[in-house]
Amino acid sequence: MTVTEDAYKMIRRWEGFRSTWESDMVGVDTIGFGTTRRLLSSLALADVEGPISKTEGQALLEACIVQHFAPKLDRSLPSFLPQHTRDALISFVYNVGLSAFENSTLHKLYNAGKADEAADEWMEWVHVTDPNTGDVRVVEGLVNRRREERDLAQDGAVPWNEEGGPTLDVTVPDADVDAIPTADVAYAPPGEVDVPTSIDAEATA
Repeated sequence: MTVTEDAYKMIRRWEGFRSTWESDMVGVDTIGFGTTRRLLSSLALADVEGPISKTEGQALLEACIVQHFAPKLDRSLPSFLPQHTRDALISFVYNVGLSAFENSTLHKLYNAGKADEAADEWMEWVHVTDPNTGDVRVVEGLVNRRREERDLAQDGAVPWNEEGGPTLDVTVPDADVDAIPTADVAYAPPGEVDVPTSIDAEATA
């Protein structure tokens, strides 16, 4: 599966960078550009400690994409999807997890060739569950991220330029990808709460 720089830019833009291990909004420890301990462990990189540089964070991100997300996503998507849609979905599954995507209406619609209907589904994935209280809430940053991922998926539009980025050729490894666990992310299933009208989805996170 080919992954272009647009996918990496989208991930870096919304994950941000952490030089040391820190808990994210749902209580998952991450380092670099949103890389989790569980994913690194599955890639035999469990000894990673901080602080790390942005260059090292990018290397970890690329390892996660090339060895984990790209091969699995490639197997679950139809060949007719354009590159910009695949890039958007790489960013999406890096955020919510492969299992969540593969069991979603978004996945079913893209696989059925119903891209126009799929456009509406992106905005269903803007909720998180508080790990302490169990409350489900809308996160403005996710509203904005889903808008940009949707625009990339549907039209190839990116917020940073008009041309997109250079293509990085990703070679799918022969490893048993079924043995690699998906990440545990406490994102609420779509439809549990409504997006409040007070959120300014055009604002930056």
